[in-house]
Amino acid sequence: MTISQYKRNIKCIVQYDGTNFKGWQIQKRGNTIQGVVSDVIRRITGEEVVVVSSGRTDTGVHALGQVIAFKTNCSMKVEVLKKGINALLPPSIRVMDICDVLLDFHPRYDAKSKTYVYLVSCSDEISPFLHPYCWHVRKDLDITKIKDATSYLLGKKDFKGFMASGSSVKDTVRNMMKFEVSNLDTLVFLNFILSDSFFRFECKADGFLRHMVRNIVGTLVEIGAGRFPVEHVQTILKSRDRRLAGVTAPAKGLFLFSVEY
Repeated sequence: MTISQYKRNIKCIVQYDGTNFKGWQIQKRGNTIQGVVSDVIRRITGEEVVVVSSGRTDTGVHALGQVIAFKTNCSMKVEVLKKGINALLPPSIRVMDICDVLLDFHPRYDAKSKTYVYLVSCSDEISPFLHPYCWHVRKDLDITKIKDATSYLLGKKDFKGFMASGSSVKDTVRNMMKFEVSNLDTLVFLNFILSDSFFRFECKADGFLRHMVRNIVGTLVEIGAGRFPVEHVQTILKSRDRRLAGVTAPAKGLFLFSVEY
């Protein structure tokens, strides 16, 4: 169907625990978020819907504010539709908000920016309740060095040096609007206070390359541990050479926090 043949465009805010999924995008093999959500919506609407998102998340990455949309002729009220979808989704995926939007709205192409958060635990031991959602590095990190290094990331830069190999993206320039690092000694989880030494990385940009956040975090952790000098971030940006950057931080510590329109 063309856009004009649809009566509605439904926008949803979705949260998911990506631990047991092969990322967002449907693949030939493996369970994906898009595949599960699409199947559920088809069962409810009886239509061959196409569910699009603000962007792909990789295997094991989580989301607190993924934005999706699908066009439909279903006449259900949005709250009824939300309850129906959530009733059939697994507990690891949940529609948190739902509304009708204009037919030409696209969650990816209309997005102005995205915000990601990454969590690192530096303690000797980590709570089993946080292990699935933090990179456990067991190192003392120098937050001053890390913060100084992030200053090189701000603004419009070519981030090819932080892009994973195998990407077909041609334009590797992105505008990094925000990059903040916090050192926390507690996190609240299920109303329990869990003590640790946490580093919280929060970055906002007009777009992200494949593994870009994870490669940046991996590099910053190595700067904080003393392996690289602070200026090494600038060296990577100028070289556009991924081989100069640090390790790729594990997917489990990464959250798509929000999408701004």
